Amino acid sequence: MFLIQRPGHKSCWLILFSLFLMEAATYQLSELVKTLELGRCTTVHACENHIGDHGCDQIALALAENSSVLTLRLNDNSIADIGAGLLAEAIQNNKCLLTISLTRNRIGPGGALELATCLRFNAHLTKLDLGQNCLGDEGARNLAQGLSVNSRLLSLDLHFNQISHDGGIALASAISSNIPL
Repeated sequence: MFLIQRPGHKSCWLILFSLFLMEAATYQLSELVKTLELGRCTTVHACENHIGDHGCDQIALALAENSSVLTLRLNDNSIADIGAGLLAEAIQNNKCLLTISLTRNRIGPGGALELATCLRFNAHLTKLDLGQNCLGDEGARNLAQGLSVNSRLLSLDLHFNQISHDGGIALASAISSNIPL
């Protein structure tokens, strides 16, 4: 299901229901991309829509030029490292997006590295949710590289990512040099 909030209408949501059919998912993805391109929304919840890496390519292209979306939730969409990298590249210079949630996907260390690069350059993102992915210690170390220079991020959720003591130490070291977190 896509939930899209239009600018200036805090209680008015455009709702596109998922029919759990590939044809419907393809149609919805094209409608989502069109909405992003037109800059008609501030909040996008596109969870459980089988977007995958291919869909991230289309969303990333539209998002790179978008100046209205503040919150993007792409939870449970089978997004892996390639899709995370495409999104990271698109939001690296985005001056509008404040929150991105990629919970319950398949993002691993490679995707974490791409997102870390994004964090080095994006001075506007305040919340990043990567819970329930496959980051592991290597992904935690990769993210730590971006966190050590990003002073804007206020919230980072990494629950259920197979991060051990070693990954935690890398994150703690990065966060200690990053006062907002």
